[in-house]
Amino acid sequence: MVENTEQKKDRPFFRRGRRWLLIVGGIYAGYAATVGLVIPYFASDIFDWMLADKPDYQIKLNKLAINPFTLQVSAHDMTLEYQPNPQAKSIKQAGFNALDFNVDVWPLITGQVRLPSISLQQPYALVDIDTSGQLNWMKLAPESTSSQEDKHLTSDKKESVKNTTALPNVLIDKIAITEGKVIYRDQRLKQGKDVTVDDINLSLHNVSTQVGQSTALSLTSTLDTGGVVTASGNANIAEQQAKLQVQGQDINLGFIQPWLSSLGSNLKINKGKLMWDAGLAWHPKSGLTAKAKKIAVQDIAVTTTAAWTASLTEAMVKDLELVLSKQRLLIPSIQVSGPELRLTLGQDGQPKDLPFFPAAPDEPAETTPWQWQVADIQVSKGNLHLQNQQITPAVDHQVRLASASVKGVSSDINKPITISVSSQLMPSGDVSAKGELNLKSGATHWQLNVAKLGLAVASPYIKVRRLKVNSGQLGSELRIIGNLQQPDAWKVQGTLVVSDLQLANLKNQRLLSWQSLQGDQLNFSMQPLALTINELALTKPFIDMQINRQRKLNLLQLASEDEQQTTAGEKKASGEKKNTGSKSEFAFSLQRLAITNGKMHFSDESLVRKFASDVEKLSGYIGPIDTQQPKLAKIDLSGQVEKQSPVSISGEFLPLNFHQQANLKMHFERLPLRSLTPYSGQFVGYAIKSGSLQADLHYQVKDNQLVADNRFVIRQLTLGEKVNSPEAVDVPLKLGIALLKDSRGNIDLDLPVKGNLSQPDISYGGLILKALFSNITKVVTSPFTALAGLLPEGSEDIQQLDFKPGSYEIAPAFQDRLHQLVKALQERPKLQLTITGQANELLDSKAIAFQLLEQQLQQTYLKQNPKLAETLGKEAFELTTLQRQEALIGLYETWLEQGRIKSLAKQVTQDAQQLAEQLVVKIPVPPITIRSLAERRAQAIADFLIDQYGLAKERVALLEVNTLMKPDKDNTIPTLLGLQVIGEK
Repeated sequence: MVENTEQKKDRPFFRRGRRWLLIVGGIYAGYAATVGLVIPYFASDIFDWMLADKPDYQIKLNKLAINPFTLQVSAHDMTLEYQPNPQAKSIKQAGFNALDFNVDVWPLITGQVRLPSISLQQPYALVDIDTSGQLNWMKLAPESTSSQEDKHLTSDKKESVKNTTALPNVLIDKIAITEGKVIYRDQRLKQGKDVTVDDINLSLHNVSTQVGQSTALSLTSTLDTGGVVTASGNANIAEQQAKLQVQGQDINLGFIQPWLSSLGSNLKINKGKLMWDAGLAWHPKSGLTAKAKKIAVQDIAVTTTAAWTASLTEAMVKDLELVLSKQRLLIPSIQVSGPELRLTLGQDGQPKDLPFFPAAPDEPAETTPWQWQVADIQVSKGNLHLQNQQITPAVDHQVRLASASVKGVSSDINKPITISVSSQLMPSGDVSAKGELNLKSGATHWQLNVAKLGLAVASPYIKVRRLKVNSGQLGSELRIIGNLQQPDAWKVQGTLVVSDLQLANLKNQRLLSWQSLQGDQLNFSMQPLALTINELALTKPFIDMQINRQRKLNLLQLASEDEQQTTAGEKKASGEKKNTGSKSEFAFSLQRLAITNGKMHFSDESLVRKFASDVEKLSGYIGPIDTQQPKLAKIDLSGQVEKQSPVSISGEFLPLNFHQQANLKMHFERLPLRSLTPYSGQFVGYAIKSGSLQADLHYQVKDNQLVADNRFVIRQLTLGEKVNSPEAVDVPLKLGIALLKDSRGNIDLDLPVKGNLSQPDISYGGLILKALFSNITKVVTSPFTALAGLLPEGSEDIQQLDFKPGSYEIAPAFQDRLHQLVKALQERPKLQLTITGQANELLDSKAIAFQLLEQQLQQTYLKQNPKLAETLGKEAFELTTLQRQEALIGLYETWLEQGRIKSLAKQVTQDAQQLAEQLVVKIPVPPITIRSLAERRAQAIADFLIDQYGLAKERVALLEVNTLMKPDKDNTIPTLLGLQVIGEK
């Protein structure tokens, strides 16, 4: 009974324990059923309830499993979908394939939430920006009034709230996200709207909110356009600190093309890869800092059109440091390798199809400026391809950049930037430059060196299109000083050398060349605009001057008609400007132009026979030349013609206004005349067999007036065969030469000329030729005038000898003149004296008749006086007046008996003179007698010259006589003297 009583006493306890057990079991069963069955079953409804205010969104979950005992949660095939309207197709915005995690129950007792692991497989997210720029995820954000509430909080309250906010004690041993995927979509883009980051694998270890705990992070991902992004590091959640090492490898830059296009840029990225290795750090005090060991862009190629393309092998930034809180960026080194740019200049001279970007919107100025520095930029192995379409056809140029260096670029514009460049202009030419630039003041200075720069590439830029540069090299050592802010402050100093230059025409015939042109102490300034050169040394210059068949000089025919009209227009405009009184804006000064071993080739194809001649070994100097201070420049040049004839030019002149003042002397020695045969044959009708020329020319110019003294000494000139030329002047050249040539075979001519140089058709050579032909014409038309210098005064008028009618005796007055003439002829050995005997039928017939009358009177008188005839025999005698009167009457009576005369009046017969006049007309004089008299007169002169003064017979020629001439005023009969060349008729 006792036992039963005790048992009874214990029953309530058991009943209460059973009850509690049942209650706890029921609660646990309810918990297990709710967590394990109800929540998974109604999970979709719960999500719909959570998104009740977002009718466009829907969460779909295929399977949710929760182990209420181990708190193991597994979710499968969950998606978040968005349907903008009922007719549109749903858009998958997020989701995953599987999510597994479990919660450690026992740490919950201590207030810590501990999850041993979280595993998320194949997560997916869509980041979508619509055409208005709104992010899709912002549509899920609840409408919050926190911003309105913050307005009512004081700063103290805000700080209090901040300090009292504590992170929950959470520890997650491991978070693993595998095979994730994020799609970034921008509806504002016209093409290429999606960028996919695929194969995302994220691993987090020891994720803790406790102080002193560090979370390790590891991330790998792949872009669908190409490339891999990895990150590793650690973070302290409680202290808000993190350090990450982020690396990118082979990122295809093409993914940014859609954004470039949407911005309106014409730039197209054809290829290119981006890589980096950077460390990122975050600290609440210092903010974000970044240190990049390397950032590189490799194998990039961009273009706008075929007119503009750019590429490079690699551009690398090393050891970049960014401190965001201090707004400081430091780049120790940028290395660019293999840059290449193709640029096209249009017909307007402007670059075509350059890349452009829309202007950035104006942003408020920052209170604290950024501090940045790029210590060193190195560029190597670059290429610039330039096509210039201003020229037709277009011209291509290439510049190879060996290296370039830029140092000291920074936000501190007070510090100078050092720049050096070394390049090569293809096909030849090294160009290097080194200098400094101050961005604040604009001041800069450079040392520019050019070596063996080929000048053939300059041919298309010569305005004279019929001229081209076959060869040539440019070298220089120049110091350039200037200011980018002051265009007039630029100055250039140094030396300049142009070597092996050759200019040719389109037939590739050399026109101008030289071995070297060196400018010493060159100084150029922009303000004033001036160029001064101490000396230009020209070595072995050559110029080819040709006159074509149309008698046009080749150098004047290089420009086309359009170019000549353009040049004429420019000259006219220049002249109008000059007439306004304005001075030249450009000042040029050259102290000395030194010429060494020059050569000039001259040819004339306008002649029947081509003429060619060379002036060689031309050396000397010219200078000074100054456009602002007109000074007389001295000239002293000497050379050789045809390798044997010295030539020299000396004097002074105004270089820019020769017509205002000049005083020049030119001397030619032993110039072979045979080479002038093309000109002599063309213009005077004879070739030149031999001879040489010495010339002394003295030109004086004052105010456009030319006064020139020209002395020519021609030695041993011998003409060759006759040349048939329609342009030959009708001048007896051989006679002129014989008249001018002395006994030594020399011709000494003084040809003074004058002229007005302001006349457009004035020609120095024309003036000399005009004076020469005038001299020759004067000589041959008045040959004895040419001998005037060889005859005594008063003896030069010996072109005729006068004879009395019927006589051939030389008057004593003429005998001395003939003697002087013989002496002059001895000095002109090629001359032959011509004698033209003349007679007058009237005067000479009457005189001869009287002579015959006198003979018959003597014979009549002797017949009347036989004894006297016997006494005289054959001696000549002269009748006295009485004897003559007696003979006249006797002869009259005889003729009267013979019927030869009619009876005369008594007063006539008693007057001897009248009787003789009546008788003489009855005496016939045949023409042969008159001709014979003319011949005897000529022969009398010839015999006198030969016998009396020893003139050689071949030096005298008797020409055909003339019996029809008129007598002189004094009734004398002239016999003409002339001159001709021996052997010529």
